[in-house]
Amino acid sequence: MRTIFASVLLCIGIIVSAYAGEGTKKFGDYDVFMYKNEEFDNPTTVFSPPDKIFIDITFFELKGDYILDTYWYNPLGKPQETTSHRFTLHEKSSYTAWSWLALKEKGRLGRVLSATEYDIEFYGKWRVEAYLNDERIVARYFEVW
Repeated sequence: MRTIFASVLLCIGIIVSAYAGEGTKKFGDYDVFMYKNEEFDNPTTVFSPPDKIFIDITFFELKGDYILDTYWYNPLGKPQETTSHRFTLHEKSSYTAWSWLALKEKGRLGRVLSATEYDIEFYGKWRVEAYLNDERIVARYFEVW
């Protein structure tokens, strides 16, 4: 009987810890969407290299001083870009923050030598992570093709 009880507790612990890393709701409710090219009416997770890739986070019922840090990881798992956004809300309210990533084209010589406009490492599955006051609130995967 103790073995079954211990197994159940272990499973519950695993499930709870799996959810604890994202959306712990320490900062209340929030919505997260990804968009391309300032077209904030059609969320997507599939992009092309020339697209400007946005992550848009709307927080509800926040008050205080905040720093939103966003980390973009390329398909090789290497950091590609980091942004930081500070904001202060003097009374409880909603706030929308966004960060974006634009992939840089190769120079003229690089395009001629490789016959491609973008580095091959830009294609594939990317990850973006957002932290509010040093606590991870979201991780999203998206693709660039």
